[in-house]
Amino acid sequence: MSINFNILCKHLDKKIKRVYFNKESNIKYLDVELVTEEITSYMQNCIYIGKASIIKGSIDMLSNSCFILINDDSTKLEDYINDNLKIIEVNQGEDIFEIYDEIRMLFCKKQRYNQFKISLLDKTNVNRSLIKYMAINLFVNIPRN
Repeated sequence: MSINFNILCKHLDKKIKRVYFNKESNIKYLDVELVTEEITSYMQNCIYIGKASIIKGSIDMLSNSCFILINDDSTKLEDYINDNLKIIEVNQGEDIFEIYDEIRMLFCKKQRYNQFKISLLDKTNVNRSLIKYMAINLFVNIPRN
């Protein structure tokens, strides 16, 4: 399941200090990961959450991803922005793990909602088939004089 940048910003509204991006896009993010010192490469269409000091210098060539960062070392985050990379700087007092859990739950809610819609479609198709069957059966069984 996926979420877009606008949904992400709306959800984090009270925690955001500043948002950095060059242009609007309709990128759908497919997953969220916590940034650690062990991560050596980043995937596209993914949301990364962590501290600016950990990712410094390693994201400037990345595109189609989003970073939610606490700027713990006064990094000039605007220097890392390219066409489709987005950075959301959150307030210093925010808990990275809490933000990660919130975003993970957004993905889970979206997935449950989509599964619910699919189950409704399946039930609707079954009901349509049943109605068609009953209508055909009724038509075939009409007594003729």
